[in-house]
Amino acid sequence: MSYDLMFRKANELYMDGALNQAEQLYRRILETAPENPDVLNMLGLVAEAKGLPAEAVDCFYKALKFSSHHLPLYFNLAVSLTSAGRLKEAADAYGHVLAMNDELKEAHNNLGGVYEKLGIPDKAAEEYKKALNIDENYLEAAVNLAALKKNTETLKQLSEKHPETSLPLYYLSRIERQSGNLQNANKYIKEAVEKEDATDEVFLTAGEIFLETGNRTEALNAFRNTLKLNPRCVPALVNLGTLTDNEEMLKNALNLEPDNAEARANYADLLYKQKRTLEALEEYHKAVILKPDMPQLSNNLALILKDNGEYEQALDLFLDAYFKNPQITDFSVNVAETLVLLHHQAPEQALKIAQSWAKAAPDNPFAVHTFNAFSGKDSEKTDADYAKALFDAFAGTYNETMKNIKYGVLDKIEELGIPFIGKILDLGCGTGLAGQKFHTAKNTFIGVDISQNMLNIARLTGAYQHLFCQDITKYLKNNNLKYDLVLALDVLNYLENFNELTGLLKPTPFLFTVENAGQNIKTHILMPNGRYQYNPDYIEKLLYHGGYDKIERHVLVLRQENGLDVAGTLFFAR
Repeated sequence: MSYDLMFRKANELYMDGALNQAEQLYRRILETAPENPDVLNMLGLVAEAKGLPAEAVDCFYKALKFSSHHLPLYFNLAVSLTSAGRLKEAADAYGHVLAMNDELKEAHNNLGGVYEKLGIPDKAAEEYKKALNIDENYLEAAVNLAALKKNTETLKQLSEKHPETSLPLYYLSRIERQSGNLQNANKYIKEAVEKEDATDEVFLTAGEIFLETGNRTEALNAFRNTLKLNPRCVPALVNLGTLTDNEEMLKNALNLEPDNAEARANYADLLYKQKRTLEALEEYHKAVILKPDMPQLSNNLALILKDNGEYEQALDLFLDAYFKNPQITDFSVNVAETLVLLHHQAPEQALKIAQSWAKAAPDNPFAVHTFNAFSGKDSEKTDADYAKALFDAFAGTYNETMKNIKYGVLDKIEELGIPFIGKILDLGCGTGLAGQKFHTAKNTFIGVDISQNMLNIARLTGAYQHLFCQDITKYLKNNNLKYDLVLALDVLNYLENFNELTGLLKPTPFLFTVENAGQNIKTHILMPNGRYQYNPDYIEKLLYHGGYDKIERHVLVLRQENGLDVAGTLFFAR
């Protein structure tokens, strides 16, 4: 086959999308004509089409050595340099294009995009305007200029004028998303993906917005459509791989971008979830090196170290995550939990770290409460703040956790056959486990809890007539209502002033649990884990003094903690 025939055949294959076959023919031609700029140019276009901009750039630079004034070569080079993130070089390449033909509107528009990415908005606007001066109906430049200026009215007008295109809608969704108006962003991107010209970038943005607005199914579809149009789109691979626990997708993302910290972190999360701890540890270490300022990475790496009993190293990383973003409650919870574990091994060291944390974060209820628990200080003033913060953070996993720790109180109550008739007040109702188990046609449940997140889940049970978000002591002081039974299950562990509570309840029948304190504790004690333990004899004495004369005590295992039984007492006072 002659050179011309081979070149024409390769071009046909390229146009048909048979990129690998086209590449093979172009390389065969290069074996006999290694300095042919046209063939090198086509090889560059093939590499760009395959999502390999770095290879494309090499081909275009080689071609320019043999054809230094070839305008299309410079244009193609500029496009690939932009794809490769080499923006200053891309601007220079577009400069060469425009030096040869200043009337090329596409070059002005693309150069505007490069300047925008470089953070030079004035130059970007200037180039978009130049493109529009050449062609006032050039839609892409008009949209880019309006988007740069965040001119939503112009974008809406362009969308109405050009109903066939997704471009104005895409930028409207981006602007609304950046402004925090996710509802509007969702509306515009939904319209954009319905257009025939919707690109992989449009579908990718749609997937991200759908995910942020809780539309998981739509997000999955959008990411799949992204990959249909661009199988090498790393953000789509990372998102879809993470959502579906698809290890192969996450590996593909890392093959394409080994230095992508998000891909590596998400892959590490998957490995950790699959209990492949050593592999996860290695991936987290790599991710932290790539992005040391990302607090979630420090936190996730610390979780593995904590599980392995390396509490000091874990605390260093948890605290690092906390101080980088103190607003994320999970970080505080993890610091507090790990301090408690360290306290079992090295109480003085744990106390010293807790003291430093409380001093650095005096408004953090976890820091203050943990330090108070370790040092035996009065914690009544911070109990409510601590409980609220803890259970707000704990709400999403509370029910599953209670199963895992073999919470035994509800089964014990059922075994005793205690009647639930009439109006029941559930103090510290949490996610509504008691109401869900004991609500019948013969009773009405009212729930009170300090955590709104817990109450949101309790509401879904349908077991409660009313739910109130309030500190339980304040609720009782402000509501002089009559009940047939009051519950406080796994609640007094977070309260110090039990005597005040009984004074507010008498003569209502009271069913509650306490954690049992050691024999040497006469009244109660704040434990290093942040919960109170009570001497059951002390509780019974307070009940008698409060006017209760029928008191049942039932010893039971409340739950398990670190694999050990937690002993408690179920009281039924009337």
